[in-house]
Amino acid sequence: MKTHPQSHEGMSHVAEKIEGQRVAMLTLLEPPAGLSARPMTPIEMDSEGAIWIMTSKKSLIDLIGPEGEAVNLAFSDEGDSTYVSIAGVGHLVDDKARKEELWSPMGRPWFDGPTDPDYTLLKVTPTRAEIWDGPNSSVVRLLGMAASVVAGKQIGMGDKEVIDAPKAR
Repeated sequence: MKTHPQSHEGMSHVAEKIEGQRVAMLTLLEPPAGLSARPMTPIEMDSEGAIWIMTSKKSLIDLIGPEGEAVNLAFSDEGDSTYVSIAGVGHLVDDKARKEELWSPMGRPWFDGPTDPDYTLLKVTPTRAEIWDGPNSSVVRLLGMAASVVAGKQIGMGDKEVIDAPKAR
């Protein structure tokens, strides 16, 4: 995923943590079943912090109304022991110029090109992000886990940070 310099300091930290991530789990409400998650490939995080994803109009049109819907994107980088959860509002964007700008060959297995009528964009505007940063070394993580079990409290398990995103303009 490509990230741009952020206009909000906290979102700069989020962009740093998710840059290069290839897959995010998108969670949204899917009645009547309740919460449902699916893997998605984020394309870009724009300078305002919005995350853009290529998607099928047919797969989300009944789930994301014109006013947008609450969604969550979860990123996991086990190698660095970094986990990011981004809560926000998802909107379907069917802007021809933006679709052409974000089109890439990655969409070819699902779409005939940027003019395919089923191709649309999901724009997730963050409201809050949570970042969990653990020790990079699996040995250090294992020792921290063992020490935590013995002590009955968290020792050396890493840090959690909460970032409230700027209000949408």
